[in-house]
Amino acid sequence: MVTVTVAAWFSAYLLTQAVEVPIYLLATRGQPWRARVMIAVAASTLTHPMVWFVIPALHFPSYAAYFVGAESFAVVVEALLLWSLGIRRALLWSLAANVGSVVVGLILRSLIGWP
Repeated sequence: MVTVTVAAWFSAYLLTQAVEVPIYLLATRGQPWRARVMIAVAASTLTHPMVWFVIPALHFPSYAAYFVGAESFAVVVEALLLWSLGIRRALLWSLAANVGSVVVGLILRSLIGWP
């Protein structure tokens, strides 16, 4: 089992926020600015710790299975949050945000070994 440090999680969380917040700000156009920021930050704040600390404890049979399970969880939960707040195309926005953060994370990991 891989032990994840809080510092490693936090740096990945900041990267996730840097990628996903702008996407969620686009998704929430028409809402008051303060609400937009709160929704944008809340979406991945709700799921990111679960993906890093809770879901791995479910002991998936492979990293691929963990990846699909964890990312599916994040997409669905974030979409439900957006949908519950009346955001149109919630699933599409959630998928875009999560694919964006995964792609940026994988590119950075391959180029510089981070996060």
